[in-house]
Amino acid sequence: TELDLSAPDENTRADWYEKVLRLYFSHPALNGVIFWGFWDHETDPLKAMVHGYSFTLDESGKRFLRLTKNDWSTHLNKSLANGTHVDL
Repeated sequence: TELDLSAPDENTRADWYEKVLRLYFSHPALNGVIFWGFWDHETDPLKAMVHGYSFTLDESGKRFLRLTKNDWSTHLNKSLANGTHVDL
């Protein structure tokens, strides 16, 4: 699935990204999302989540990281040395 969207206000853009990503990832057939430009040097700044050569996250970038690294992460760390099955 591909995604880009544009909004002049970064909080509005963050809200839109969150709504769309929640919708996308709620579908069982989704394998991933391709962002068509997330850095303002590679796309329209009104679509970007990352800005400048210091790679500063705006609110939409922070929201994306929160969703993928906190809200949707299991934080599970298990060794698979004895096989690929993990008992939870």
